[in-house]
Amino acid sequence: MDLRIFCVAFRMLTVTYGEAYKAIRNEKNSQAAVGKRWEGLLNHNIPPDLWRDVAVACFRLATGHDYLPKHLHRIGVFDTPICPLCRQDEMDAEHLEECSALADARESAKDLNQYSRAAMLYWVARGLVAAKLETGVG
Repeated sequence: MDLRIFCVAFRMLTVTYGEAYKAIRNEKNSQAAVGKRWEGLLNHNIPPDLWRDVAVACFRLATGHDYLPKHLHRIGVFDTPICPLCRQDEMDAEHLEECSALADARESAKDLNQYSRAAMLYWVARGLVAAKLETGVG
């Protein structure tokens, strides 16, 4: 009987300690993330059961470490962050929902869930930008 009481008490302590540790860790992560590109990941709940291509696109878009001109300009690969497809705004995750060159892709993706839609727009945009660079058109 004494062993059972000890086991229950030990389990209660480990659960309580575990919850306190998680709270402290989450607070430290939140403080460390302030102002960083990955700050949005703390509150961004990308489901773990997505197809790999969808999960990769969502992670890239959430962190801003994608293959779109705004990021590529920031790291010195592109000369300008302006969208090479419509030449209207900086091309980042938000621009994918507004870019006139992606109107057909947005129409095709209208019935998809938010993650699949974002991924589809990302991969289409990335392909169009790459094709434009290869052909030198534009």
